[in-house]
Amino acid sequence: MSQSFSAFFACAILFLAGLNGALAQTDISTTADVLQSLQVEATGDLDFGSVVAGTSVSVAPGDADAGSYAIQGDPGAEVTLGFALPMVLELITDPSITMPINFGAGDAVFNVASEPAGGTSFDPAVDQTANLEGSTGNLFVFVGGELTAGASQEPGSYEGTITLTVEYTGF
Repeated sequence: MSQSFSAFFACAILFLAGLNGALAQTDISTTADVLQSLQVEATGDLDFGSVVAGTSVSVAPGDADAGSYAIQGDPGAEVTLGFALPMVLELITDPSITMPINFGAGDAVFNVASEPAGGTSFDPAVDQTANLEGSTGNLFVFVGGELTAGASQEPGSYEGTITLTVEYTGF
């Protein structure tokens, strides 16, 4: 029985030695880069001024009365710009009375400079990708639109809200 046990033990050692060559392992590192938090600041309201009933008035994104935003984030990063746009402005004293506002192609501009001139035009109703400036991480957005007062438009002050959402997309 001791010879059987010795033979079994010898076979087991040879078997385990054979397994040792069939197993290999290595390590990898795991890393992450944390991007700078995005900051978005409204720097100017879209102001159509005084409107006469029965007329339309437009504000271009390059006009002094255009709405404007300043964005700051990780330099060179790609972001998506998405607007939530009102379809109407509401009379402040009676929100059930409205006036239509329209946005279309060319009613928004983004630029790494703090002015619309030389920027890229886009339709604020369609999400747009842009890159933050490569060294400062700045981006500026300007928005205009068209307001139409009906022939019997109720006099008074009207208001609405334009919301710009910015998120990192190309990292």
